[in-house]
Amino acid sequence: MRSDIILFFSFIRTIIIYLVLHIIFSEGYNIVTNIQGSDCTNLNCAKSIFTTLSSTNKLQNITSFKIQDYLNLALIAISILYFLIVRKYEYAKYYVKEQGLQTEDDYSIFVENVPILLYA
Repeated sequence: MRSDIILFFSFIRTIIIYLVLHIIFSEGYNIVTNIQGSDCTNLNCAKSIFTTLSSTNKLQNITSFKIQDYLNLALIAISILYFLIVRKYEYAKYYVKEQGLQTEDDYSIFVENVPILLYA
C-alpha cells in the first residue's frame, strides 16, 4: 500500500485525537461553567438553550474566565507537544514505508527512438 494513503488515515486519526483533547481540556470546562452560571436570569435576556450555553450566562464570575484562559494556555502547550510527538512518529513511519517502496525503476529512465549517429 502506498505510504501517502497510510499517512492520510493516520492524519485523520491524529486530528480526531486532537479534537478530543481540545474538548476535554478547554471546551468541556467552558460548557460546564456556562450551564452552571445564573447571570442570564438576572439580565434582560431570553431564557433558551443558546443563552444557557453562552458565556453571557457567567458574566459576573470572573474567576471562571481566568481559569478558562489558563486552560487555553495549557491547551496550546499540550497541542505543541502533541503535534511534535505525532510529527516525529509519522515521519519515521513515512520513512520506513518509502524505503520499502523504492526500486531500481525509481532511478532509471527509458528512452525510445534514439538516433544513431555514425561519424565517417
